[in-house]
Formats: sequence, C-alpha cells, structure tokens
Amino acid sequence: MEHFADIKVKVVDSFPDIKVKAVESFSDDIGEWMFVESGEDFTVQFVDNFPDIKIKYVDSFPGVE
Repeated sequence: MEHFADIKVKVVDSFPDIKVKAVESFSDDIGEWMFVESGEDFTVQFVDNFPDIKIKYVDSFPGVE
C-alpha cells in the first residue's frame, strides 16, 4: 500500500523492533506475517524514513526479543 497504511515499516539488518517470518498460511504467531491482496488484518507501507516500526526478515525465531 502506498498511502494511508495502518503501519509504516522499514526493513533493517540490525536492531529491529520485530523479527518477521513471511509465511504462506496460518500466520498465528507474533512475527509471522502472511502477505495478502485482500482480507487483511492491517496494511503496511514500506518506507525509508520515519517508520512506525523496524523489521528484519528471518527464517526462524520470529517475534520480539
């Protein structure tokens, strides 16, 4: 989403607010995100400046430390 997203997100390599694992189905844990075209729980906008949260993509152990 380009404008009016619920959350502005910046992807970082270090010091994230949350570690995110992209999943294909059953995104039922914190840090597991399923990207969809419709029926979303919330919308995100990827930005370089002034994010609401910073995320790091991971393959395991998603969530908040």
